[in-house]
Amino acid sequence: MGSEKFTIEAKAETPQTEAMMRGPMKQKLLEDRFQLRIRHQTRDGFLAVAKGGPKLKPPVNGKCRTKDEDPNSAQKLPEMRLLCAQENRGIDTFGQTIAGLCDQFSAELDRDVIDQTGIAGEFDIYLAIPQEPPSTTPEERFATVAGTFRKLGLRLEAGNAPDDFVVIEHVERPSLN
Repeated sequence: MGSEKFTIEAKAETPQTEAMMRGPMKQKLLEDRFQLRIRHQTRDGFLAVAKGGPKLKPPVNGKCRTKDEDPNSAQKLPEMRLLCAQENRGIDTFGQTIAGLCDQFSAELDRDVIDQTGIAGEFDIYLAIPQEPPSTTPEERFATVAGTFRKLGLRLEAGNAPDDFVVIEHVERPSLN
């Protein structure tokens, strides 16, 4: 869906306003030609600092550290980055800001994750996220990721956004004319 491009040419039977053509008429056309099914929802995730404060490590030369490693230690293992990436499914990021982490998880969780931590700077972050069965609901996935964030001293909470989001539930390649 993200790589194919289509040119759609359509003509209304009667004169219409621009707003009507770009709104309901365009949506109906996409529903008919692409078998598009959407739904509207409002949901967000809010990332805040948990009790006890954040447990974030400053970046160290682009190398992943083990949880036991002293952040002031001069001994860093270059191969640790690969070990961390292969050990579990998760996020292994270096020199990441909290805002960047929120962006990553917005895509992962299919909802906007909004940074309310007030934490500035860059950090090396490794989050091991447990594998879940394909039947896992978005709410169950959110709960799993929220539990993972607690290890960083951060709290991820669900909430409703003031904006309306369009969620694409189904889309197909259109048939030829």
